[in-house]
Amino acid sequence: MGPCSPSALSPFLSPGDRDTANAINHIGGVPVWELAKGLLAGGHEVSVSTLDARAASETVELAGPNLKISIHRARPRAREFLVDNYRRERGLLAQSIRDFKPDIVHGHWTYEYALGALDAGLPCVITAHDSPFTVVRHFKDAYRVARLLIAQQVASRTDHLSAVSPYLEDRWKRQMRYPRQIEVIPNSAPTDMPELLREPAANPIIISIGDAGRLKNIRPLIQAFASVRLLMPSAELRLIGPGLGENDEICLESQALGLDEGLRFLGLLDRPAVAREFASAWLVAHPSLEEACPMTLLEALGAGVPALGGHRSGGVPYLLDWGRQGWLCDVTDPRAIASCMLEIVSSGPPQPKPGRQEFLDTNFSIQAVTNKYLGWYRDVLRAI
Repeated sequence: MGPCSPSALSPFLSPGDRDTANAINHIGGVPVWELAKGLLAGGHEVSVSTLDARAASETVELAGPNLKISIHRARPRAREFLVDNYRRERGLLAQSIRDFKPDIVHGHWTYEYALGALDAGLPCVITAHDSPFTVVRHFKDAYRVARLLIAQQVASRTDHLSAVSPYLEDRWKRQMRYPRQIEVIPNSAPTDMPELLREPAANPIIISIGDAGRLKNIRPLIQAFASVRLLMPSAELRLIGPGLGENDEICLESQALGLDEGLRFLGLLDRPAVAREFASAWLVAHPSLEEACPMTLLEALGAGVPALGGHRSGGVPYLLDWGRQGWLCDVTDPRAIASCMLEIVSSGPPQPKPGRQEFLDTNFSIQAVTNKYLGWYRDVLRAI
């Protein structure tokens, strides 16, 4: 149970359902569909139950050999679903899983999907993908506070919890006061990115994938790049993601401050376009202030593009092997970011760190992560 775009699993569906799945591509949920792919590749039967506020009907059912996908229409307004603790959504999720009769239920994120998984009344595990208290600290609004209260319900009800990084394990033990063992199983590197030969551009190209929100911390990166540009006039910083288009506020703000030289605001790109950006990039700069297990860095590792991130940015040091598979700096300080970027690109296109492929295969490949989850499932079932 979790957010999951059916289009990502369309190759596993019957021909009649593939077109329907490919038309529903906006739900997200990379960790969920990657795990489903890994389980299907191992010959397991998998049911995915997800929610979509824009679903055309109450429930859409898709199927293929060993795969069932149930897409339930969710209420679109927080004031509707938070007031009754996702009662309607939880009921739809739980019933679809009971109908499938699985050996084990896996709820992703510690909110409505986890509650639905627990409500099914079957052997159940939950994976935390964020730190609810930390989210509230960064986004001080009633919606996040309500979600924190839901996560506390989940913490009190589940005996089997995993976290996607050691950092997140620590947050759940310290902030959520979770008293039982927490398995650490990371997200896997996405397999939907087209594999392109890496051919770094002639001039330094730095890319950053995020959004315009405060947590992704793009503004200090832009300030840092202005210093890089003074010493390397041919350098480019390409920004990818929602709110990072050429007509968006952060672009207009950069122009007004005279910081737009060498900047390219690309906005949202499809996966093939992102793959092309990785192929030509010298460096991925990921200035996010806090993330549990960022997919951007997993993509960079998979594409063989050197990356920098924050030395105190949650799970970022874990993904970069505490600096052995990337560079770490203080991403709250534009001067520190600039110094790190210059160190990396000043002598030409940097090479991936030694041992990158082994590190990726051992820890974050779809096979490695799926096997870790399967081992955990078996341990839980044996303990029942």
